[in-house]
Amino acid sequence: MIGADRHEQEHDAAKDDMPPPRAPLLARLRPVLLFFLLVLTAVAIQLFMSYLHVYRIVPVGTTVIEISVTPRASSLGEYLCGLPWIKDKPEIQSYLQYWYYIIPENATDIASGTFSKRLGRRPREIVIPGNVKSIHLTAFQDCTSLKKLEIQEGVEFINQYAFSGCSGLEKVVLPASAAKSIGTAWHSFSHCTALRKAVLPEGVQRIPDSMFMNCASLTEINIPDSVTMIERYAFLGCRNLKQVTLGPNVKSIGDGAFSGTGCQLVFPDGLPDGYRYQDGILYNGSTLVSCVAPPDGLCVIPPDVKVISDFAFAMCTGLTEIRVPEGVEVIHRGAFSGCTALKHIELPKSLKAIGPQAFSGCNSLPELKLPLSVGVSPDAFSEQTVWPH
Repeated sequence: MIGADRHEQEHDAAKDDMPPPRAPLLARLRPVLLFFLLVLTAVAIQLFMSYLHVYRIVPVGTTVIEISVTPRASSLGEYLCGLPWIKDKPEIQSYLQYWYYIIPENATDIASGTFSKRLGRRPREIVIPGNVKSIHLTAFQDCTSLKKLEIQEGVEFINQYAFSGCSGLEKVVLPASAAKSIGTAWHSFSHCTALRKAVLPEGVQRIPDSMFMNCASLTEINIPDSVTMIERYAFLGCRNLKQVTLGPNVKSIGDGAFSGTGCQLVFPDGLPDGYRYQDGILYNGSTLVSCVAPPDGLCVIPPDVKVISDFAFAMCTGLTEIRVPEGVEVIHRGAFSGCTALKHIELPKSLKAIGPQAFSGCNSLPELKLPLSVGVSPDAFSEQTVWPH
């Protein structure tokens, strides 16, 4: 008996020393599989949500400052956020609702910065109905996800930089109700690099400062007969414009308005008083206003020019040599900015001043002989191409 008891004790001790049985492989991999399933589910939800990026402003009375979940997305969002593995995780709930926004139903204004990139809102298609009266400063600035925009009749005020930097936007049609405010909407569509077509309403009197600057894809723009003034840099750098027809009421064209576009300006009723258009360059008296379509290679400036205006030759990337005649006294700000192929320029002894960023980005220019009497701005030869701002 004693031997049997001892044998049983040794057997029990051996069992205690044995490692516990290993769980099946599937059970051990279950946490990993659940993690990957969670990740794949989140990706699928994000892709599905991306198709619902259509926002509609439904106005009734106050300024848009915050945005909430859309009605058609809220049921989906509530369902997802109510799932057991999500409802106790506010960070996941926040992520799931990230894509779904709607402007409150009592909106008459879109406040500054509402859809700007810095707030992380990414609409792809926006319809702004007529009960919204004002789109304020920087409302959609740098909203790079925006591809389709409809501004309906009734919208009266579009402020500066409202859609600047919307690099995915392809077309814009502005309503007649906003015609008066367009004249002060500086930079409103500048740097919309995918914009191909813009339609301006009759009644617009001014195309403002830098309105379509650096809209590099722009091929089609109408200038209504009501326009009397095209301000400086309005179409600067719109290098795909082919032809722009200016109506009979245009009286003034600002510095650098069509510089670097390469387009053909057409004046069916004649040029404004004091202007002349010769060999692709626009002049106003003795001021060289805008180098619209210069010949590639050499450009010889006429001897009666005394002033080369702001950004006059900016973004003329085909120029390799420029001869500036005696009599020119001032080369203004950014005059040759972005002339990346420029290798030689002759400057006259009559030159008195060279403005800021006058030769910024002219990195092919090896050297420049300056007259002794000329005053030069400290950043006249900065390496990086500068745009007006």
